[in-house]
Amino acid sequence: MQADPNSQIHALDAYSREFIHGSQYPAVAARDLGRLAALARAIMDDLDDWGDRLATMNCVRAYARARAALLVMESVFDEVLTPPACRVLAAEIDLLASPSPPRSAISEPGAG
Repeated sequence: MQADPNSQIHALDAYSREFIHGSQYPAVAARDLGRLAALARAIMDDLDDWGDRLATMNCVRAYARARAALLVMESVFDEVLTPPACRVLAAEIDLLASPSPPRSAISEPGAG
């Protein structure tokens, strides 16, 4: 899941543009990009919390945040979101899961 941050940013930009340009309502889609970014941050915050809780237990085999993020994407959001929205969310999560995520993972549509 993790790659070079520049390629992750380019992927997010491409998926964001696709999401907006494929929408009947680009202004609504642009607003939803911000909501998808907030959802990605909330998911990663929850995964961090899970990791903290699991770290206190002796019964845990292993916990990898990036793997947990992928499983959450596959088990929940692949069924809930449209494919373009799911690609944006996955790209956001991938960027946030990288070792040194940028201050703001979401970029402005059309930038770059």
